[in-house]
Amino acid sequence: QTIFNDAIELDDLIKRATAANLEELEAKPLRLHQALPHEHYTLRCDARRLTQALSNLISNAVKFTPALGQIWLEAEFVKEGLRITVRDEGIGILPKDLERVFEPFCQAESDYGKRYQGMGLGLPLA
Repeated sequence: QTIFNDAIELDDLIKRATAANLEELEAKPLRLHQALPHEHYTLRCDARRLTQALSNLISNAVKFTPALGQIWLEAEFVKEGLRITVRDEGIGILPKDLERVFEPFCQAESDYGKRYQGMGLGLPLA
C-alpha cells in the first residue's frame, strides 16, 4: 500500500480522531480531557492512517472505560518529536498480556474484556 506524505495540523488530527468516536463518547457518557500544545503544529505524515490509528486508541479507551468515566488525550513535544498519549480509567492490561495485545486477533484475557465484541485488531492497527 502507498504511504502518503500529507500535511495536517495537530488540532485537525485530534478533531478527526475524536469525531469518529463522538457518538460512543456521548452515549456512555464519558468525559474526554485534552492537553495539547498551545502553538500550531503541522505534521508530515500519512494523515488518513495516523487519524485511524489515533481513532483506534480512543475507541479502545471508550470501550473499556466504565460509564461516567474519563479519558485523557495528551500531545507533547519530546526530544524525538511529538508524543500523543491516550489514557483511560479502564481495567488496564495485565503484565502477562502486554506483549500479546499488539498481535493481530489477540485480546487480553479477562472476564471484563470478554464482555466486549471485537476482533482484536484495534491496538495492532494503531
